[in-house]
Amino acid sequence: MLWDLSQSSVEDVCTAWRCGLRRVWGLPPRTHAALIAPLCGLLPLKVELECRCAGFITKCLCSANQTVRLIATQGVYSQRMLSPIGRNAQYCAALFEVSISNIAAITKRMAWIRAEAQMSKTDFDKLKVISELLCVQHHYISLNTFSMADVADMIETLCTA
Repeated sequence: MLWDLSQSSVEDVCTAWRCGLRRVWGLPPRTHAALIAPLCGLLPLKVELECRCAGFITKCLCSANQTVRLIATQGVYSQRMLSPIGRNAQYCAALFEVSISNIAAITKRMAWIRAEAQMSKTDFDKLKVISELLCVQHHYISLNTFSMADVADMIETLCTA
């Protein structure tokens, strides 16, 4: 069964994913959600799921199997809101601001371009500093100017301010 991306349970999974990333990377618990995925060099999980869903729908619409192609076409174009594949196609197309007939344009590359364009210069600079401080905190690089407590305080301030 196809997961309906507009359901709140998807956001629950994304929240748990961000919480796990915070723990793995040693980020403060109150780190802004928008900083977590870029700090890790990833797209947000929800965007990743949307890209994968759009790719799946595209493959179904172009399938060599006539039954798969027919059911996908019917779900996406004729019975959109009655079909899980149609609802997801509508949801993804609206989010990425493309027409349903152009759903194949939704790719990770497109998502990265959009994510980078939406990030301010200030946020980009903040991410670079946090990333370097995390490297210091995890002893990948050394910084004799500040104590580890100072580094932890700077990370806390930058992640939550």
